[in-house]
Amino acid sequence: MMHPFGNEEAASLEHLFWFFCECVQRGDWELAQACIPQLHQWQGDGSEKVAAILQALIACPSQLR
Repeated sequence: MMHPFGNEEAASLEHLFWFFCECVQRGDWELAQACIPQLHQWQGDGSEKVAAILQALIACPSQLR
């Protein structure tokens, strides 16, 4: 894997999003919650993805896997 020269912030946020999703799937709510402030500032559709996951979790928590 090559280093994302000049694109470190975006790559870091993508990794954080992956980690957030893993935490949600495992039920590690405290860790998932800790990711949200950083992901909320994510430009593009990243923050929308997080919002959609949280809305789905609230609407139907037993179906989100």
